[in-house]
Amino acid sequence: GVVLLPRAARLARHGSVHVLREHVGRLLAVVLPLTTAAVLAIQVVAEPVLAGYLGPTFAAAADPLRAISWAAIPWAAFVTLRGLLDASEVRPLNARDLGAAVLIYVGLVVLASLAGADARWYHASFVAAATALGLLTLLEARATLASPPAAAELDPALP
Repeated sequence: GVVLLPRAARLARHGSVHVLREHVGRLLAVVLPLTTAAVLAIQVVAEPVLAGYLGPTFAAAADPLRAISWAAIPWAAFVTLRGLLDASEVRPLNARDLGAAVLIYVGLVVLASLAGADARWYHASFVAAATALGLLTLLEARATLASPPAAAELDPALP
């Protein structure tokens, strides 16, 4: 997000959409595989690391950690692309997407609670909401890169 915002604003202002697309693509090509590798590593080492670092009584926390760690992948997409949306739009797209994700999470948690579901459903609800946030952000970014705003629509205070 912070890495992309200044450059995205500058490139959008100068109409360099093809350069912006390449920059976003390169950034995602680094961030998403690294995040996926970290999540896969958590799947393997969660229990021994928790038991070794915090003690054997915390080994049981490995399963929830493994479950919710999958949310890191769509969260990384959101964090990476939110700067693009902030630089390209005056509408609060990120706030709308975050609101939708919160509503999805609350809805799923309420359903899980009413159904008497176990903790796995709450973890899955969190991952589902993060996935929705990541997908909404990816769709907005794709639309923004397909038809960027005119320079007049951008905030004149941006570099």
